[in-house]
Amino acid sequence: MSSVGPANSELEARQSWTSRYPFEPYGSGLGASLACTTSSGRVALVGTTAEVNCALICNTGTVWAFVLLGNSSVVATTSCMAIPPGACALISLTTQGQAIPTHLSGITASGTATLQITLGYGGN
Repeated sequence: MSSVGPANSELEARQSWTSRYPFEPYGSGLGASLACTTSSGRVALVGTTAEVNCALICNTGTVWAFVLLGNSSVVATTSCMAIPPGACALISLTTQGQAIPTHLSGITASGTATLQITLGYGGN
């Protein structure tokens, strides 16, 4: 019987590592900040490399923020992934045969919110 994917011991080692280290900032914590308003804005994810596989996005504002990953022309809408005020979301940057996202776009339905983005690895 052939197996698909890593051997059990390799898979167990990966699962053990990610359960002990769910997120680790890459290097000095490459990241960015995005001030979100009712108009979509975007910020470059500087430092996206093969070693970086996720982004920790924290909404430090008092209103919901809606985010979308993409390229330099990405535009978020209020139908995109929502991040509640005071909450963080860990988002995978790995793709199935598509380009690694280079930008994050954000918007609010009302008011303003600031998103703190930290690039790293692990956790997914």
